[in-house]
Amino acid sequence: MKRVLYIVLIVFAALPVMAAEPIDTIRLATMMENEQYEDIVRLTTRELKHFPKSGSMYYYRSQAYNHLDQLPEAISDLSHAIRYPKEINLPLSDLYTLRAGMYLQMQDTASAFADYAQAIRRAGKHPRNARYYTARATAYAYYGCYRQAADDYEQAISFEPENAAFQLEWARYLVLSGRIAPAKQLLEDLSALHPEQIEAPYLLAVLLCYQEEEYHQSVEWLVTYLTRYYLVHRIIGDTDILDLVAAIDYPYVYALLSQEIQRYDKAEQYELCDLFYLLRARLLNQRGYADDALADIDSVSIFSFPREYERTIAVERFNSLIKLRRWQELIDRSSTFIEQDPESSPFYGVRATGYYYTDRLDAAESDLLRAYRLDSSARTMTLLAMLYTRIGKHAEAARYYTLLLSSGNLQNEEFAAYYLQRGQAYLAMRDTLAANDDFYRVLVLDNTYRNSVRHYALYRLGRTEEAVAWVNKLLSEYPDADNFYHAACIYALEQQTDKALQYLETALRWGYFDPHQITYDTDLDGLRSNPDFQSLVQRYVAPKTKTEKKK
Repeated sequence: MKRVLYIVLIVFAALPVMAAEPIDTIRLATMMENEQYEDIVRLTTRELKHFPKSGSMYYYRSQAYNHLDQLPEAISDLSHAIRYPKEINLPLSDLYTLRAGMYLQMQDTASAFADYAQAIRRAGKHPRNARYYTARATAYAYYGCYRQAADDYEQAISFEPENAAFQLEWARYLVLSGRIAPAKQLLEDLSALHPEQIEAPYLLAVLLCYQEEEYHQSVEWLVTYLTRYYLVHRIIGDTDILDLVAAIDYPYVYALLSQEIQRYDKAEQYELCDLFYLLRARLLNQRGYADDALADIDSVSIFSFPREYERTIAVERFNSLIKLRRWQELIDRSSTFIEQDPESSPFYGVRATGYYYTDRLDAAESDLLRAYRLDSSARTMTLLAMLYTRIGKHAEAARYYTLLLSSGNLQNEEFAAYYLQRGQAYLAMRDTLAANDDFYRVLVLDNTYRNSVRHYALYRLGRTEEAVAWVNKLLSEYPDADNFYHAACIYALEQQTDKALQYLETALRWGYFDPHQITYDTDLDGLRSNPDFQSLVQRYVAPKTKTEKKK
């Protein structure tokens, strides 16, 4: 009888413990996926009252605390989980690595790297344990310790000698730590033996360009990268180095792209052929050869790139058409895109540009307002402000220039140009105080000779001698078509007709972007009755206008 009573007492004593069986960790994992972090803290805290040595409860609560940005609590719980790791389905080294990451967030680097060292020490020599070295390498790199990061990747590669991704990162940190020769050799081997590593030839191109200044080799490796990138993604990769080398040695880059076009055309690999047509078109557009660029773009099949890339190709074509001032073709081509996608804001802006330069100002306004409703971009606001200035709606022009200036996402020269334009709008509205305030802002912002508008602000403020001196300095520093046009405007305002006409003719002869502007630019009003001015209109404006009307 005593024996039976003893057994009953044991069973009853065990009931509270049995009732408090630990919560299912699968449920906690599901709650973690659903971001129920506060509920996890509540449940695990309740369980830990009954099971104070439950490593899994500490682990899940630490992860919840981490997501709730309660890092001291998360670190404390993870320390308990490390002390009681039996229930946790993770290697102890993983727990040390997790805690190291938390220490890094707390800026406790000494504790973080002590934990990384513990993780590596406990992991042993199994190949999967290379990841502990790469985790520490990432931390070293974050703090700019690139030599240590490279050394850790070297250790990781000793575990996994064929891991190309590890070799790529090793090469990256070798470069950053100044060990150029081994990095170069490693990247050359990677590019040759692992064509799937698209970034290897790109990093090699960067290394050769910026460290070695071997520009020809650099662009050759860049072509390898662009080819591989296209074959994987069907779009164009990063071309910054191509642009840089083209600025240094344009003939070489042009010849290399032409060689690739011929090679793939001969091999009937027309998609790759189209890739290099498009790259050469960009190069030609940058150099001002818009006719040749347009011919290259028209050689590209729309099937060589994803459908969403069609817009990118269209932008290149539009850039060429704008430079060639083929406004009607610009209108027709953008209209096609608008018919296909009536909600596409950029193409309304493109078509409005064509309407603007063919004097269809009502149609330009309609398109720009539609574009602005769809997407209030800086380009659309600029075009609207230009349009309203031209048609004399100065209050509207000032409003859009104010929106542009308040956007804050501008360079100094852009700020200066917009302040000037808004000041001129205020002046037309007879708000002299506001106008002068904007003109003085231009003088503060515009102190360089590149893309300068300072002379106009000086003139509007009545400082005519300074305006003339500045524009002459512009011509000596940057004698281009734009600055000759600026000089013509200043001398026209000063009623120095001969000089104004001389500079205006030079600007037009040197390819001033918009010859049609001379027919409505108010700065040139003093020249309109002059026969030589009318001759310039006939020579540079009228032929284009007639051509557009025929089209």
